[in-house]
Amino acid sequence: EKTGAYDNIISVIDRNMLIFDPKDNDDECFFFKGKKQGRRDLNKKAKKDKTFTFDNIYDADSTNQEIFEGTTKNVVGTLMEGYNCCVFAYGATGAGKTFTMLGAKDKPGIIYLTMKEIFSKVEETDDTSFDIFMSYLEVYNESIRDLLQDNKAQLNIREDVKNETTIPGLSVHKPKTPDQVLSLLSYGNSNRTQHPTDHNKESSRSHAVLQIIVQQKPKDAGLSAEIKTAKLSMIDLAGSEKGTATGHKGARFREGANINKSLLALGNCINSLASGSKYIPYRDSKLTRLLKDSIGGNCATVMIANVSPSSITYEDTLNTLKYADRAKKIKIDLKKNVKNVDFHIAQYAKIVEDLRTEIVALKDKIKLLELENQELKHGSIQDVEMKEVGVEQPDDVRLVTSLKAQLSALIERQKDYDELQRKVKEFEKQASAEQKKAGDSDVDAELESMLEARKILVEKIGNEKALLSSLELRVHFKRLQDERCDLVCLIQYEKEKSALKTQKTVESLTRKIEKKNERVTSLMNELGVLSKSIADHIANNPDSSTARSAPAQSTLVEHKAENSLLHEVIHNMEAELQRLHGDLCASLPLLLSNEKLLRGHGIQGKAAKDEFKELQNRIQGNQQITWAENLNNSVNTNPELATSIYKQCSRLDFPNLRSRRCSSIEQRKLFADSTLQAPGEDEPDRVSFFPSPVKEIASSVSLNPPSSCSLNPPSA
Repeated sequence: EKTGAYDNIISVIDRNMLIFDPKDNDDECFFFKGKKQGRRDLNKKAKKDKTFTFDNIYDADSTNQEIFEGTTKNVVGTLMEGYNCCVFAYGATGAGKTFTMLGAKDKPGIIYLTMKEIFSKVEETDDTSFDIFMSYLEVYNESIRDLLQDNKAQLNIREDVKNETTIPGLSVHKPKTPDQVLSLLSYGNSNRTQHPTDHNKESSRSHAVLQIIVQQKPKDAGLSAEIKTAKLSMIDLAGSEKGTATGHKGARFREGANINKSLLALGNCINSLASGSKYIPYRDSKLTRLLKDSIGGNCATVMIANVSPSSITYEDTLNTLKYADRAKKIKIDLKKNVKNVDFHIAQYAKIVEDLRTEIVALKDKIKLLELENQELKHGSIQDVEMKEVGVEQPDDVRLVTSLKAQLSALIERQKDYDELQRKVKEFEKQASAEQKKAGDSDVDAELESMLEARKILVEKIGNEKALLSSLELRVHFKRLQDERCDLVCLIQYEKEKSALKTQKTVESLTRKIEKKNERVTSLMNELGVLSKSIADHIANNPDSSTARSAPAQSTLVEHKAENSLLHEVIHNMEAELQRLHGDLCASLPLLLSNEKLLRGHGIQGKAAKDEFKELQNRIQGNQQITWAENLNNSVNTNPELATSIYKQCSRLDFPNLRSRRCSSIEQRKLFADSTLQAPGEDEPDRVSFFPSPVKEIASSVSLNPPSSCSLNPPSA
């Protein structure tokens, strides 16, 4: 560039403003045949003289330390407060992005200086424990590879339930010092894909992403702690380039095309975010999927745009400046990543051990302060002895100043000593309380894990049963619909067509029901094996608090699963009821119109009028009262009551539910109205899968709804 006598197209005005392609003083006018002309010289290209403003602007003489102080140092404080942060360098190839981020041996880059600042913040904080994790990857030809592993296996991007981007299989390291970070970076950069081009002899052919995760937890946290988890992403983007400029074909040309593709996708995302568009095309490239949280989510982002002032990169420099100017308009919403975590009781021992370690460290500090106080006291006694002997003392002013300084130091040390004593007493009290609580607890960890596995299995059975119930109800509703179609169709062909359609649908649903039944049966067998193991374990260890509460927990889990199933059945019945209500409301005006037409022509008989009147009374709810005796007789003579489709769909065949459910008509009447219980009538026997201390209470209180509360007669 120097030998080619290229022009300087960047003029830095101050720390916030620059001019791209500024005008020269001799460009304002020119002379032709010795006369000054008022128009510009058409033989020369017009200067753009475009002004750009940014938060910070650094010229060619600036160092990486100055850039770090002005851009990234404040990000470290934001990271320590629990916010996600991101720093990435963007620019054309050869503009100095990699040097800015990684630096050299004698000129460390942004990444090393940032990690050094993070570790210094950690050392300055005494009351918080830190865990720092690190991963390093590259995006090469739209594939992701771990730079800290020797194998070159491709990794995939996944999104969890919180829409956060994760990469399964990515190695995570835990550095202790900035030097370890630098060594890991050196190893990762040796694995990074690079190849010389006509623009740059060490051109990066991939995007490098360094992720730092910082977890913070108070050292005096007990069983409940507030944990801050923040992620810092530092990205060195590959430079955009032209095929004609790099001078390569084949593999290098495909690399450049993939680089431009990912950068174009990133530019489209920035344009959409800056314009406030609702749809952001993050999925156009794997790079934008990785930067989804960094550029448009819960993240404080710093963009470092590297440009060359030479006119040989005129278009690349202009595009980079426009790119950065658009990125200024992006607005993000920052949220702290703080979670309140309740530790499990099995972690009592570790918490007590951490508190003891903290107490030992504070006691050592107190001993050092006591020794310093004794030395100071001994030194003051020696000064008094020297005065008695008659040793020459300094003048009064120096003596008063020295004594004041010593007094201030002693006062500060006494405050530190008192504060440390208070903390030691507080930690000892907390440690003893936690140790006592841990010693008094008789939790059976193995039984708890078995109960948790049983809970998950019961929930799976409930979910499968809910799907099975939906399929069974659909079959039932289809058959009822076929009956209604048989009544309403006028032509035999329409009846046969409706019956054939219903038959095909029912056959398809029946096959699905059979598969679901096999799945439920398999899960029930697993539940039986697990329940037997739990029962054997309780029989061998019946004295623990977990064993005593296991029956109640199991019963509660089963009732919750059946309640969820009942809600699903009610939802399906409500949808069908609303559909039938709509059909009925649509058919009643037609029925009324036909009735008026028949009566107007006088061709309706008395029997038809009586039937219409009876139907009208039923729709208006003017049915006659059915006495309880007749109702009981009808219930007793109806064998379908006990095998109703709705009852089958809304029940789970669990051991605890089976023993607490009404099994006969007499029991249903008994639990429906306790005042009707005949004197001396025995209470039905109940058998529980677990020996339960609340057996007597459960035998007198029914947890199932009364059988007389029916949503669709004649079902129970």
